[in-house]
Amino acid sequence: HNYAWNKNNRDKVNTYQEKRRARIAGATVNDLTAAQWAFIKDIFNHRCAYCGKKSKRLHQDHITPLARGGWHTVSNIVPACRSCNSKKHTGPPLKPVQPVLALI
Repeated sequence: HNYAWNKNNRDKVNTYQEKRRARIAGATVNDLTAAQWAFIKDIFNHRCAYCGKKSKRLHQDHITPLARGGWHTVSNIVPACRSCNSKKHTGPPLKPVQPVLALI
């Protein structure tokens, strides 16, 4: 029962898990919603912010990592493919990126 729901609601599950990870890391701002994450992916045309590869499974990459005091909010998150997100880890962005600054 839970497996089927989780599989059909992957964005909601991922949003919950990321918010939990941010809370544990001590992010002082932790307000990214599933709708905002979907909007960010749409803005980037479902492509990695670093390499431009189109992907169905993009990761939420914190421009300023949580481990370095970054926030879990729309202005600090860009979509990244698994490879680029792993390369970046807790370092600086792989290339300059423009986050979504406001949601209309």
